Order: sequence, then C-alpha cells, then structure tokens
Amino acid sequence: MEACLAGVESANRSFVTIYDDVAKATEGIIDIADGIGKINDVASNNAATTQEQASTITEILGLSDRIVTESNKLMAETDNIANVSADLNKYSEAIKTDLSQYNV
Repeated sequence: MEACLAGVESANRSFVTIYDDVAKATEGIIDIADGIGKINDVASNNAATTQEQASTITEILGLSDRIVTESNKLMAETDNIANVSADLNKYSEAIKTDLSQYNV
C-alpha cells in the first residue's frame, strides 16, 4: 500500500511539474502573441503613414503641374504686354512726331 501511495505522490509531483511547465509555456506564448500584435500595430501605422505620404506627394505633383501651367500662361501674357507696350511706344512716337508739326 505504501508503494502505491508513493507512486501516486510521485505521479502527482510529476503532474504538478508538467502543469507548471505548461503554464509557463502558455505565458510565454501569450507574451509572444502580444509582441506580434505590437509589431502588427507598428506595421499598420507605417502603412497608413506611407499612404498619407504618397497622397501628399501626388497632391504636390498636381500642384506643381498647375504652377508650371500658370507660370507658362503668365509668361505668355507678359510677352503680350511687352508687345502691346512696344506698339504703344511706336504710336506715342508717331503722335509726338505728328504733334511737333503744330505750334501752340
């Protein structure tokens, strides 16, 4: 009977040891899962930031194209103004010459 009780006690100690090891392993797995969750959060945040940056860059490129287009229009208008100014100078000289014939 004593041998039987000793066997049961030994089996019980083995069970407790195994149970403790399983509990420690479970805690380790939970810690690993938490770490994976944190890594996933960081990766998701990085992806969102990258999308925002790509969107911003696309918007900047669109604005740059618009600035170039408007700059080209301004340059053309400046050329037109320069031509009109040159014409006005010619007309002014012609009027000055015409008026010089009259004495006031």
